[in-house]
Amino acid sequence: MKRISLDDLLHTRQNLAYQEQYGYIKKLLEKGQIKPVKASKSNGKKPALYREYWMVEEQKAYLPYRSGRRVHL
Repeated sequence: MKRISLDDLLHTRQNLAYQEQYGYIKKLLEKGQIKPVKASKSNGKKPALYREYWMVEEQKAYLPYRSGRRVHL
């Protein structure tokens, strides 16, 4: 996982009202794309947001291993 600041997450949404920025972060949390870094504390606004988040990497889907050997009965 990669650590990212709240400012970097909201970089393209700087011109939005705080409530809209809050909604955007909440959507990312609900989708599981980010997780808060709880040690980073809050930003001091209401409703509060954490100052840093973990970017959740997509899990790669691995197929079960199959050898090329054939079993004869």
